[in-house]
Amino acid sequence: MASPRRLRRPRRAPTFAVVLALLIGVAVAWRQSRERAAPAEAPSRVDEGAPSVPAPPVPAPSNPAPPVPAPPAPAPPSPAPPRAPTGPGPSAAALDLSWLADPDEQATVAAVAAAIDRGGPFRYRKDGAIFENREGRLPRRARGYWREYTVPTPGEDDRGARRLVGGDRRELYYTRDHYRSFRVVRGAAP
Repeated sequence: MASPRRLRRPRRAPTFAVVLALLIGVAVAWRQSRERAAPAEAPSRVDEGAPSVPAPPVPAPSNPAPPVPAPPAPAPPSPAPPRAPTGPGPSAAALDLSWLADPDEQATVAAVAAAIDRGGPFRYRKDGAIFENREGRLPRRARGYWREYTVPTPGEDDRGARRLVGGDRRELYYTRDHYRSFRVVRGAAP
């Protein structure tokens, strides 16, 4: 009697390891692409009065996963340095804030305008970033002409909705509703 043939199962361990490594690589690449594509709207508030305390070390997991070589992360693009409009122009004293009823809001807007005229320092990392005027509510200018600056909103933990938008000719526009409407605070220098 002929012995029955034993069917031999193929080895699956190497195939499984390759598939697992590919899945991990895809997951890492996907996460990095999402981090790069995410808007950098996270507020970065500088609190100069708080002491710097190093974070406590994080304990290593008891069963760490085998290391998977990841491609090097690209360097983040450097944000445009905050800048003040160029050329001589009117001072912060020439601001028209008479339409603002709240004297505290007037003082806050005037303080931010003065910081813009001095070229900083600014409270928020994104202050001085290019304002693209996508909604077209300001006069159309070349990209880079308009810059936005945060006007702190009382009671807000982040940047809030208030902004001053300044042009290269030192004009300033104020929005209280995050770019839905603007009021002229200072006209353009001749």
